[in-house]
Amino acid sequence: MMNSGPNSSDAARLDAMSLGILREKETSEYVDYVFFADVWGDDPRRKGRLMLTGQQRGLFRIDKVSSRASLLRPMVGDEGGKRFQRAAHTVTSEHLRTGSFPEASQYASG
Repeated sequence: MMNSGPNSSDAARLDAMSLGILREKETSEYVDYVFFADVWGDDPRRKGRLMLTGQQRGLFRIDKVSSRASLLRPMVGDEGGKRFQRAAHTVTSEHLRTGSFPEASQYASG
């Protein structure tokens, strides 16, 4: 969840520096992956500090013949689809490099 409730004044922030990626399903035609990012909000105990408040997830599919990725379920808060694009690129790059689709992977920046 982005906010914890109606009285929440957290300015929630979806992590763009680190994404987890897990293979969820594989068939002879496609591979489905869940990608996830942490959500950070204001820490009420320390002014100017953030604390982990949750996690958001999305789902994408890679076609094995074309290697094209399609977004099946957008990640809430991923305006413009940058996290989806980074996750899909990470998986397709690893597939090109190793010849197999990874069971798990991670995008990390910075």
